[in-house]
Amino acid sequence: MKSKWGCAIIVLLFGLAVTMPDLPDDYPFLPNSVRFPLVDLGEIAARLGSPVVYDRRGEVLFIDHFANGLGPYSTAAAGTGAEVITIADGVDIGPFAANLVGGSDGARTAQLYRWQAPLAAARYGLEISFWMPDVIENVEFFIVSYDGSNALHARLRYTVVGSKWEYFNSSGGYTTVLIPELFSSSEPMYHWIKMVIDTSLGEYVRFLVDDAVYGLINADLRSAASPLNPGFDMRVVVTSVAGSNNRIQIGRFIVTANEP
Repeated sequence: MKSKWGCAIIVLLFGLAVTMPDLPDDYPFLPNSVRFPLVDLGEIAARLGSPVVYDRRGEVLFIDHFANGLGPYSTAAAGTGAEVITIADGVDIGPFAANLVGGSDGARTAQLYRWQAPLAAARYGLEISFWMPDVIENVEFFIVSYDGSNALHARLRYTVVGSKWEYFNSSGGYTTVLIPELFSSSEPMYHWIKMVIDTSLGEYVRFLVDDAVYGLINADLRSAASPLNPGFDMRVVVTSVAGSNNRIQIGRFIVTANEP
């Protein structure tokens, strides 16, 4: 009898050792976070690439590199020659990238966007890897949070002429952010941006452009009445130069929550 109990205890302890996270005891887990042993992180790295190339703060709600096409997204294109498709050339990781081509006339835009179910007010992030093979007019990254009666608008825009970054302010205009960044267009070099907002306070938190971090203090989001049902709208919008069909490629699309 004693030997049977001893075997059972050994099996139980072995099972706990296998299933417990293979991380230090003082690892700073976020509340309600899902924890995985290193074998599972290795599987993620094998499928999605190394996690160290993007900002690791926050908990990932959605991550995609277009291996399954544009199924998780909606698209819009305006102007002659505008389109949003997947492309196999000059990709970031995986077999495809999203190719956003702006129109040569009219609104001259191409949009890729994803809707997320309503979430509790907190800090959220939108992180995008992109390559600009053409000289575009601008590219803009959106997060819009709807609560059924109002909408909070967050936007970060990069304008090629003057290499200027701007955020959409509470008055409905744009405020320049001092980010001296020149992007490569001669070869497939993907850059990273991340925009973090706090929907509970209605404020921007920070921007990241590659390895540079830009914190914002008391920068309010634009609030406006909206009858749309509660939810999140995250999108990328490219505007081409008048008379041309200019494009950018999106390599990865990441949405995070519980940002510090």
